[in-house]
Amino acid sequence: MPPFDIQDGRAVWRNDPGTLPKPNIGQRIVGMAPSWKSQPAPLPNFNPSQPPRLDLLNNQLTSNGFRSLPEQQGLLSSFIPAGRMPDGSVPSSASPFAEGQQKIPSPTPSSNSPVVDATSLMRIPSRIPRPNVASDVKPNFSLVDEQQGKRLSSLMAGIADEGRTVNLENPLGLNIDPDVSGHLLPDNAGKELIELAKPTRWQKVTDADKAKLVELMGQDMAATNGYAKAVLGGQPRPTAIGAVGGTRTFSREVDDLVHSSAWVDGRLKPEEKATLARLIRANDAEGAADFVMQLYRRFWYEGRYPRWANTLAGRLAQAAKIANAYEHNKQWMVETSKVFAKGTDKCNEFVSDILDQAGLEPPRRRGGWGGPIGAAEWADASRNKIGHWQIVNGPPQPGDVMAEITGHDPRTGALWAHVGVVVGNGRTASASTKVYPPGMVVVNDWGFREDDLGKRVVRRYVP
Repeated sequence: MPPFDIQDGRAVWRNDPGTLPKPNIGQRIVGMAPSWKSQPAPLPNFNPSQPPRLDLLNNQLTSNGFRSLPEQQGLLSSFIPAGRMPDGSVPSSASPFAEGQQKIPSPTPSSNSPVVDATSLMRIPSRIPRPNVASDVKPNFSLVDEQQGKRLSSLMAGIADEGRTVNLENPLGLNIDPDVSGHLLPDNAGKELIELAKPTRWQKVTDADKAKLVELMGQDMAATNGYAKAVLGGQPRPTAIGAVGGTRTFSREVDDLVHSSAWVDGRLKPEEKATLARLIRANDAEGAADFVMQLYRRFWYEGRYPRWANTLAGRLAQAAKIANAYEHNKQWMVETSKVFAKGTDKCNEFVSDILDQAGLEPPRRRGGWGGPIGAAEWADASRNKIGHWQIVNGPPQPGDVMAEITGHDPRTGALWAHVGVVVGNGRTASASTKVYPPGMVVVNDWGFREDDLGKRVVRRYVP
């Protein structure tokens, strides 16, 4: 028998490894591994008689030493091995620890223990240099347009004010338009103030006197009339400090947010209130308006809506708190239009809106489907109960509604009346036409004055 076989037309020697017979197709299929299963590649130069590679690595680390020098550890490495100092040297016999400080003993080395003792690793400071802080850097506003320059100026002013405390109770103040000649005057404006507010005459008034008149008109009309009389007559008057152009008038959106219940009921976060207060203090009217619009969007997206109290006493107290928060708000001015048209008094609409916000069902016309009832209806003592609101004879409490007849129209005979919400002991909130601008919400002693006691009608919510 010859020492070779014939396969695929060629001689295959049985004892020659280079010419061993190839497996046929059937043998190949049977010995084939599944296609989805990855096969490990054989290690090169693998010798089972050699010791494990981990032991070899430990032996190499022990003999060659760890890369202990900082420059050998890479740019971001901040660790050094046990038994080494930050400069790579080995400590001397003198202990590097302070007197009385316990030294952590190193674990006893063994064949299986790691070369680096992780319990004794220490961190060294980063070697990446930090730039020095330049405290006097200021932006060059001449390189940007005027609008961007104003924004940058406001931003820098806010950064400078960061460490200062800001007034979060009422950062906006009255926020009254100083151009008195372009607005309606209060019902109780004296003839001197009417004369002084004419456009041609108002232009001749000094800025200091304008500022004082505007300030007084938002608080005390009797004092305003006296000051106007002194200005017209050239008489001595209290020293007026400031100027009308010193502060800006902010938009209605800013005014409505600061002078509203949202400013005090927790819907605004402290950092949001502080940011808006700084914009106001920096006289950045545009920035404040943009920020308020962003806040309104947050209210909508995050569901920041007012929540009614769970009890009747809680809702009455809430109504008083809401009404008091709207002091100096101008939503209900005579010059604006809401449910009632421009040019009309809106004290009754203010009361209705406050009661709605507190969940106290204000009475409405047309069987509850119409607009708010008039102030004269609130003051009608012949109607003991209107809706859920009943006349009470005891002392007024916060959340009560107080109204009184103030006169009548000589042309039509219609009654004039005023209505407001009791907010505390001897204080009411109402949209008054006796201040500037007419219809601004004021909190004062109206309804508790001596001449009001016999005319007022007080109503309280009854479920």
